[in-house]
Amino acid sequence: MDYYARAKKFILKNSRPLDMARWNYLFENGSKEEVINILKNYQNDDGGFANALEPDCWNINSTPLQTWVATRIIKEINLDDKNHPIIKGIIDYLASNNEFFACYSY
Repeated sequence: MDYYARAKKFILKNSRPLDMARWNYLFENGSKEEVINILKNYQNDDGGFANALEPDCWNINSTPLQTWVATRIIKEINLDDKNHPIIKGIIDYLASNNEFFACYSY
C-alpha cells in the first residue's frame, strides 16, 4: 500500500470532521466552504477560537493559541476575503484584549 493510501486510511478512521474537511480540500478536491462551515463551530461569540480546535487545548474560552491555529487553517485554504465574518471575528477578538492564556478550564 502506498503512503498516500495509508495516510488516507488513517484520516478516514481517526480524524475529526474538521481534519477530514481539510484532507478533502487539500487532496480530494474538497471545497473551501466545507472547511469554513466546520471551522465556524470552533469560533466563540467574541470572535476567538476555542473548544479543542487545537486538540490539546480543551478550554471553552477563546485563546490566542487556538485563534492562531484558526489563522493557519484560514491561510491553508486561501481564504483571503478580509470582510469574511470569520476573519472579522478574529480581528475583533484580538482587538478586545480579552485573552485567556491557559489551555485548560478550571
